[in-house]
Amino acid sequence: MAAGRSKYSAEYRRKLVALIDAGHTPAELAKEYEPSAQTIRRWYQEAQEEGSQRRKQSGHVEKSGSAGGKSTSRKRTAAKSRSRGAGAASGKRRRKGTQDASAAASEGRAAPSADSREEAQAVGAEETVDESESPVPVVLEEAEEEPGAQPVEPDQQSHVESPEQDQEAGLELLERGLALAEEGDSVYDQNDPLGAIPLYQEALEALDAAISAGFGGDAARREWGVTLERYGDALFEVEGAEAALPCYDGWCQVAELLASEQRSPEATRDWSVALGRLGQVVLIQEGPAASLPYYQQVVELREDIARERQQADAYQDWALALERYGAVQEAVEGLAATVETYRLALELREALAEELATVEAGHALGVTYERLAMAILDADGPAAALECFEQMAAIFDELAEHQGTEEAEAERRQAHAMLGKVQLAALGGEE
Repeated sequence: MAAGRSKYSAEYRRKLVALIDAGHTPAELAKEYEPSAQTIRRWYQEAQEEGSQRRKQSGHVEKSGSAGGKSTSRKRTAAKSRSRGAGAASGKRRRKGTQDASAAASEGRAAPSADSREEAQAVGAEETVDESESPVPVVLEEAEEEPGAQPVEPDQQSHVESPEQDQEAGLELLERGLALAEEGDSVYDQNDPLGAIPLYQEALEALDAAISAGFGGDAARREWGVTLERYGDALFEVEGAEAALPCYDGWCQVAELLASEQRSPEATRDWSVALGRLGQVVLIQEGPAASLPYYQQVVELREDIARERQQADAYQDWALALERYGAVQEAVEGLAATVETYRLALELREALAEELATVEAGHALGVTYERLAMAILDADGPAAALECFEQMAAIFDELAEHQGTEEAEAERRQAHAMLGKVQLAALGGEE
């Protein structure tokens, strides 16, 4: 294992971790990059454990994928604690929702809307609790005994649960669902998606019952959706895209509903990540043309978030969405059609590289220059694309000198090989 890890630089590992944050699965990345899905998942787990340790002293639990600490998405931190309840948080995307859901149940907040529960029940767990059958507090009045009436023994009387008992039962359901979901994450992160599936199924049943009984509010609805998505991730790896599709579709519906109700950047980003997941499965099952509208909508949502928040992480999300849309757009409309998509992504990447001044931001800028250069080459020829290729080569030169790694040197050689070919083609065109 150690020998395998030494092949890849820290920057390379961070790049793949960032792609998971953007919505890709380890299995998907393993098809495009050299490391196995198990290796990529381990890198991601290690990165999240490091982040969790940094957050422990402040007691702040970040959302994975939210614009600023990451919500969504899709973080799968290896949960070490098996204790039930919100106190067992470990820095995952779901953990802020866990605290909110438990707090809502403890304070007796209002239940989710009936419409949202119907959506959840249509896709989620099989067993639900009918609110019409929920225990209702009853006040029993003492009646005068009729002559000859037989006294009713205590064990023959109807059992009536107190509000406190009802509250305790609902909170127990909620906490059980959250704990099972967390355990499912831990098992999944140990490269055992098959073992995680029954845990996610039980978690969904418990959360669905708690929500139907009126516990947890919007935070519990979000937890249900996030758990459904991760259940879909496990099914995707074990059984394929078709098995995961209903899970991603169900979470997408719930996320859209929450985004329309809450109108917050965090809820909107959850919806965008859910759409991205659904788009990936549609891409596999039905092809690029069918999936393109999903990717386009993700771009629109990320743009809205970035313009509202005006922070680097939100602009990075927007750039990632544009680049992923460009890849699918190329398959549908041709490489030349992606020029404006990549040009906008480049504007964002240039601003981010200047503001952040990190190796990761510089590398992302170089990759985007390469994509735009190839699109211009296809649309307008080598002379028009030459400047972009020169910029790309200069960026990879700087990265190789700064990093001094074999991987960075290989990227520099590749960039200059591409530049040389375009220079020759441009000279030939001039003659």
